[in-house]
Amino acid sequence: MSTSVETSGRTSTPFVDTYTVEEPFPTVSYRSGLGVYEESLVRGQFVARGWNAAGFMGPEAVRFDPATHPAPQSFWLEMDGQLLASHWA
Repeated sequence: MSTSVETSGRTSTPFVDTYTVEEPFPTVSYRSGLGVYEESLVRGQFVARGWNAAGFMGPEAVRFDPATHPAPQSFWLEMDGQLLASHWA
């Protein structure tokens, strides 16, 4: 699916991309315009690692440490009352 935006009589395609790294944890950065969201697979759990509206991907040193947040998971999946929050590896 392609999306176009018309500005001043010109048609442009909005900027979107993904970028992955494997070390020190498998991490995916999703960018749309200047919005960036990053998540990693840390010890079998997908966790949020950072957000920004500046358009750049943060280095590992500035990403959130999931051990310091009470609910770091990227999503909450529950089935028949059983929380499926970890062990995705």
